[in-house]
This record gives sequence, structure tokens and C-alpha cells, in this order.
Amino acid sequence: MSFYIIDIINFILIFLLLDFYNGACGNILAKKLKNSLLTVLVLLLTAAVVCVPFSFFTVAKAALLTAAVIAYIIILGTRLFAEKCKAYTDVEAGREELFADKKVMVLVPHEDDEINLAGGVIEEYLKHGSEVYIVFSTNGDGDERHDMSKLGNVRIGEAIKALSVLGVPEKNIVFLGYGDGWDKSGAHIYNAPANETLRSRAGRTETYGSKTHPAFSNNNSYTFSNYYNDIKQVILKYKPDTIFCIDYDAHNEHRALSMMFEKAMGGILKETAYRPAVYKGYGYRTAWNAPDDFSESDNVASTVNFRSGKDTVVYDWDRRCRFPIDINSVSRDLEKSRLYRALSAYSSQKAALGAGRIINGDKVFWRRRTDSLLYNADISVSSGDKSKLADFMLLDCGDLISRGDMPYDGVWRPDNTDKEKAIHVTFPKDTYIDSVVLYDSPSPDESITNAVIKLDDGTCFSTGRLHTGGTSVNINKTVRSFDIIIESYEGKGCGLTEIEAFSAPEAAPPVYKLTDDDGNFAYDCIIPEGVDQAFKIYQNTGATVKYDDFEVLCNKKSCRAIIENECVLVTCPKGKKCTVSLRLKNSKICDKILVRNPRKTARKLIMYWQKTNIHKSYAHRVFRTLRPHYKAS
Repeated sequence: MSFYIIDIINFILIFLLLDFYNGACGNILAKKLKNSLLTVLVLLLTAAVVCVPFSFFTVAKAALLTAAVIAYIIILGTRLFAEKCKAYTDVEAGREELFADKKVMVLVPHEDDEINLAGGVIEEYLKHGSEVYIVFSTNGDGDERHDMSKLGNVRIGEAIKALSVLGVPEKNIVFLGYGDGWDKSGAHIYNAPANETLRSRAGRTETYGSKTHPAFSNNNSYTFSNYYNDIKQVILKYKPDTIFCIDYDAHNEHRALSMMFEKAMGGILKETAYRPAVYKGYGYRTAWNAPDDFSESDNVASTVNFRSGKDTVVYDWDRRCRFPIDINSVSRDLEKSRLYRALSAYSSQKAALGAGRIINGDKVFWRRRTDSLLYNADISVSSGDKSKLADFMLLDCGDLISRGDMPYDGVWRPDNTDKEKAIHVTFPKDTYIDSVVLYDSPSPDESITNAVIKLDDGTCFSTGRLHTGGTSVNINKTVRSFDIIIESYEGKGCGLTEIEAFSAPEAAPPVYKLTDDDGNFAYDCIIPEGVDQAFKIYQNTGATVKYDDFEVLCNKKSCRAIIENECVLVTCPKGKKCTVSLRLKNSKICDKILVRNPRKTARKLIMYWQKTNIHKSYAHRVFRTLRPHYKAS
């Protein structure tokens, strides 16, 4: 009997020890007991102590007790670090000017490209009360690995499911319903005669949606004219003030939508006074084909400069516009990321397998201004096709199927015999010009090394070597007309893909974000071992950051944040964490980040948990791809 008394005492001591450990982890044992697994462990512990006599089976009982205690500690420890490593604590604020009260449209070719292009940014707009519309140009039904007669409806259902995760209501999702790929014996729809009906790779000839979600213009023939008009009309129907659209990516349907959007946008700008903010970005280059860099270090990495295949890129990487993303999408535990859960809905595309490449600390775009004065100006040229000069198009391709990687057909090229090589621009009245922007031909075989802009008062400006992403020349003059004269060039020829003139500097909503030494956006930042970390301020306007215009605050007395030597210096002792707030003086615009300096053991455990979850989620991602596809709604 005394043995049982000793066992009961042992049980009480062990129970108190576990309860102490439980309390030290910040949990309440009563709540944990609701978990069936923990309940089973406690019952096993009780059985081991009470039911097995101390004098018999001592080794067996000791092993059982030890296993129960270890399992209990592992479970609680795992849960503790899971809590610490889940989605970052939302400590950001002050993004209203960028994200609030907007009507936003995201134009992409395939169901899942909206996440590749703008995942994390969509949620930021929604969080701040903006309306977001997602427009898919195709139904993604051209994958020969699947039953193409059903794939379109599958992907429509997947898109509705995925976007519900991000918070986009189904009524704000638009399917234009065009085919994904075309009969190989003919032209691509973008290059086909205006009213010629084409057959898609899936064997269809008309736009379609699902039974409960019809296409924007249901049962429209697959023609160039209908495709062009549908894009134009969907923009004019909703008139978003901000448009995100795919650019000339490594896929023909991406390329077709990019060019068709710019063609339609050019028509809208010439016919109406509507002037939205336009951002172009990539689905392959910066997402689907990018390196898998998610959680490879202590902190989430930003998008890297990466080119895949035969990408034609006109933009300068250093001029990119970086958007901070929704904090719930950037998680050390990949499965806690909202973007990962949305990608998991695209099981037909195995999209979750690309989560590590797609999810980054920022999203990258290039802003295209729509307020050029030249859409309604009179333009004449010494030779060549003047219609190419002010049509909003930077790239164009006359044959996507055979020359898709050479989009150099949208260039004004003067004749070889033309000695003048000049463009003459006339306004209907005297017009103030702040700047003129010239876009060099994207072809690697030709480059303008100098051009002259000559105003009607005789003033001349030399441009120097032109860039494909645009070379801006400050004018600051009121004129009735001006000329552009190509003076020198290299290569087989010369030409311009676009010219623009503006009456004022670009006025884009400012973005300010704290970054680490490598330029990665900071959210929940684990600083290197030590107590000091220098942060820089990112500013999207291109102007030099004036640190004197900012103030910085820290919410913990044990930590400190100051602006010093053109950086934000944060002191955070070992084992401490704090919230650092950056604010533009006399403004509501600010940034907030969480800064942590874990001790060595905690740091290793956090990283161990983070990497373990990456591997675990990879297995989970593979498992998800084997599940049946979502059915169309």
C-alpha cells in the first residue's frame, strides 16, 4: 500500500512540474486538456503511476513515465514555438494614402496569375476598404496534360475558391472566357484578322464561363475584335483608378494580354479623359520561375532581379516600384500564410508547389503614366509609321507563335534613306511641358546614342544614349510645337517605340518602408546577434531620402531607435523585442516593424521550427496536388 502512496506522491510532483512548465510557456493547463492527445497522455501518466505497482515492472513503468513526460514537453514546446513563428504580428499602419478608398483592377491571363502578379498587394487594398476586381482573359483550358473540355470550368471554380481566401467576393471576379492557346496551324488571336473566328486548343470558338458564373460577354466568337473590345469595355465599365496588368512574360497568353491591354488603353486614352494609374509586372520572371527564396534566412527576402528564358525586358530594375504586402501573407510557417492557402486552391496547377518562389517581402511593378499630352497632339514624321509613336505600347509582335521572343514590331523606324529622321509634334494651343520622355527600340540590334529635342523657340536639348525603359528630358517651357531629331545611333538601324510629354512631374502615392542592409523590406525582423541594427528607408518616388524629414519611435524602454548617419539605428538587447515606428513628419504616413533579438537557444529553435515547417509544408504541398480538383461553381 505504501508503494501506491509513494506513486501518488510521485504523480503529484510530476503533475506540478508539468503544470509549472506549462505555465512558463504562457499556457493554461485546463485549456490544453481540451486537446484529446494531451488528455490521452495525462491518462497514460496516471495509469503508469497508479495501476502499475512500484515493486513490479519498475523498468516498464519508468520507461512509460519517461515517454509520457517527453511527449508532453515536446508537444508544449512545439506549440510554443509554433505560436512564435506563425504569421507575423500585424504592427503596420499608415498605409491609407496608398491603399485606401481605391477601385483596383488586376488583369491577368490565367487563374493563379493574380497571385503571381499581385498576391499580398490585393489583400492590402481590401484591408484598407478598397474595391478590387480580378479579370481573367482566358479560362486556362489549354493544358494538354488535363481533359481540356473540363479544365476551364475547373479553373474557374479554383479561382473563386482561391480569391475567397484573399477576401475578393465572387461578384468582383470577371472571366472574359477566351481560349488558352490556339490551333497551331493558324495565327494567335492577337495576330489574326480582326473578325476571323479562331478555334482554341481546347476546341472551342466562343467565350464561356461556368453555369453560375458566365463570361463577361458570353458566347462571343473568338476574334481579335471581340478580345480587344472586351478588354476595353471591362476597363470602361468599372473605371478603376488603379490597374495592375501582366507584362510581356515568358508565355504567349501573358504576352497577348500585355499587348492587347496596352493597345486598348491607348485607344481609351485617345478617346476619353479617363486617366488611371497603371502598373505593369511579371508573373514568371518575378514569381513562378523565380528562385525559391522563402524563409531561407532569418527574415523574409524581397523579390530578386531574375530573368527566365527569352524574356524581353524594357524596364530598368532600379526604377521598379516596390509595394509592401499583406502581413498575413508573410509567415515563417508557410502553411499559415494566406497566399499559401490561396495557392493551395489551384490544385490543377500544383500552384502551392511554387509558394516559396511566389511569396516574397514585396511585389515589384513598373508604373506607366497615362497623362501624356501627346495622345491628342498632331504628330508628323519625316518617314516611317507615325502611329507607333503615341499609342501607349512599348512592345508589339506581329507573329506570337513564331516570333514571340522578338516583340520589336511596335517601333517607329525612319527609312534608311531618310537623312532627317525627325518627328514633329504640334499642340492645338500653347502648352506647358515639364518633360519629354523617349523610349528607345527594345531590339538589341539597334540603339539611339543621341537625339535632339528642338522647341519652336529654338531651344535645343540633347538626350544622350536612350533607354528602352524611357529617357526623361526636363523641358520646363511653354511651346506650341517641338521636333525630335535622331542624330546618332548604333546597330542595324534606329527607332522609337513611344514618345510622351507631361505637364507636371509624376504624382504617385508615396511608399516609405524600412529595409535591412540588403534592401529587404522589414516586417518581423530578427536582427543579427549583437544589439545594433541599421535600417534604411525605401522611398518609391525615386527622390533622395531626406532622413531629417522623418521621426522614429520605439515602444520599449529597454530598446532604442534613433536616426543617425543616414540610417535608422535600432538597439535591442538580447532576449528583447520592440516595435519601431517610422513617421514622415506632419503626415499620417508611417511604417511599423517588429524588431527581435532572441537569445542563441531561442534563435536556433525559431529557425529550426521555421525550416522544419518549410519541409513539412513541401510534403503537404505535394499531398495537396494529389487531391481531386475543385469543381466549378
